[in-house]
Amino acid sequence: TGAMAYDIRTCLMPILDEDNQRWMCLGFSGSVRGNPYIRGIELPGSAVTVQPLLRAGTSQQVPTLVNSGRFYTNDGTQIVSLNYNQSWGPLSLGAMYDGQWFNNSYINGLPRSDGSLPSKVKSVGDLYFDGFSTEALYFLTPGDHRTLNPKFPAYGQVLPARNFRVLRGGDESSAPGIGAWEVTTKFDFYRGQFQVPDGTSQGKTRGGNLNAITLGLNWFLNPNASMMMNYVYTTGLMGKNDPGSRDGAFHSFGTRFQFTF
Repeated sequence: TGAMAYDIRTCLMPILDEDNQRWMCLGFSGSVRGNPYIRGIELPGSAVTVQPLLRAGTSQQVPTLVNSGRFYTNDGTQIVSLNYNQSWGPLSLGAMYDGQWFNNSYINGLPRSDGSLPSKVKSVGDLYFDGFSTEALYFLTPGDHRTLNPKFPAYGQVLPARNFRVLRGGDESSAPGIGAWEVTTKFDFYRGQFQVPDGTSQGKTRGGNLNAITLGLNWFLNPNASMMMNYVYTTGLMGKNDPGSRDGAFHSFGTRFQFTF
């Protein structure tokens, strides 16, 4: 049922040399969980949706690019994620893979207790949706690098070698500086497409696929203030159902100002 969930997370750091700005983190997580019962239908159902990487608004205001539509299964959801991050001084690399299984899935309902299918209920078999991302980040300013939080493995706070400052203060630590500048690139891929039997050899397509390339520039003025700019080019098969799904592409640009205390 939807009230059940079992999760596991683990991480390994084969390299941890913070003095020389070198570290590597490998992560794994898995989950087995029941799907929630859909109100008014009282059947365990699920759906997979994908929104743009750049989002200016709440989830209700941001368009959905890919929608699998609702499907049903008594076998719950299985999720696995693999993660890699590594840093050598100014250069940082990262990659992540995520996969989801929905075994013995159906659309428009579930089989009866005797195994027979009600009218309009169709089997779509074992569904598998997955995706991955890779990224590279590089600091242009001397002495700047990505830190690691070893207690909660994730990128740590960026501490610029020289904070952004226009006028010189009273000591060397307050000399004029440009902050820390970092260029980034990222590639994302998502695959979430399946066929619904309709009496033809091809079937009817649901869901879609996406690719996205991101180019970014980060400016860390000081440990507590930063500005981020991203350009994203997204292509893929978007929509919900064939013939609603169509090849498409769009450009997006976003900025973010962040203050941490």
